[in-house]
Amino acid sequence: MLAAEGVGGIGTHLRLVIPEHGVRVDATVVAVSDGFQHARFDGEGLSTAEVNRIALRSTDRLVEATKNDHRVFVDRICAAAAGRAQIEPATLSTHHTCRLGTWYDNVSDLVMMELPAFKALAEPHREVHRVGREVLSALANGDGALAASKMSRLEESSRRVIGALDQLGRQYRQHAAASCHEPASLDGVPHSSSVQLGTRSVHG
Repeated sequence: MLAAEGVGGIGTHLRLVIPEHGVRVDATVVAVSDGFQHARFDGEGLSTAEVNRIALRSTDRLVEATKNDHRVFVDRICAAAAGRAQIEPATLSTHHTCRLGTWYDNVSDLVMMELPAFKALAEPHREVHRVGREVLSALANGDGALAASKMSRLEESSRRVIGALDQLGRQYRQHAAASCHEPASLDGVPHSSSVQLGTRSVHG
């Protein structure tokens, strides 16, 4: 988790804190746009080694948290299909509003965006939400056979999502180990000269 002490307008001095990594670094706000404060580190900022270490650990945590949230999403639909829960189709999150979708739509790290697993994630994730809504609609219409058929497709797409997330973590780690690339920003982790702060959250 990245916290900023003293976030404000242009020229404001900040202290950026990442408690779990023992990082405290001073910075200055240089621009404000679209709800974000853009800050430049004072002095040397973070070393490349520190940035890569934080980015890799953040990626691992993000992948695991997203996998867990995804499983909860699928389990809720399974519970509805088994008659243990009632869920209105209209209340189901979309592939843009769940945690994975919110994160995916806001990734700005060019290395992450070019990974094959990142690109492969979009289609099965979209399918999970589409088919999940179809399952709930079939249940609402009393068509248990159709709901059961859709569940098979949902479970297959879900396996593909989990597989893509696992590969994403591996591919990002392999890239970081094989290059001197400095991640621009990953889940709120700054690169070594500046950082973008704001109120956009990663949910899902």
